[in-house]
Amino acid sequence: MDLMMQQSEMKAEVDRFSREKKELAEHIQEIESQLEWHRSERDDEILKLSSEKKVLHDRLHDAEAQLSQLKSRKRDELKVSTF
Repeated sequence: MDLMMQQSEMKAEVDRFSREKKELAEHIQEIESQLEWHRSERDDEILKLSSEKKVLHDRLHDAEAQLSQLKSRKRDELKVSTF
């Protein structure tokens, strides 16, 4: 009788471990899915910010070029007015 009780307890333990293993596998799958979603969101944000960075860089370059032209014209005006 003692042996049957031990076997029954062992079977119950094996069943419990099997359930826990299945639950953990499902939990891992859910977390991996969430992680993939977050990676996708991050990649989308990186693309968006990279595009914005390029636009801002181009605008800065244009502003610097305009400022350089303006300074050059002002220098030329000062040269002409001092002669």
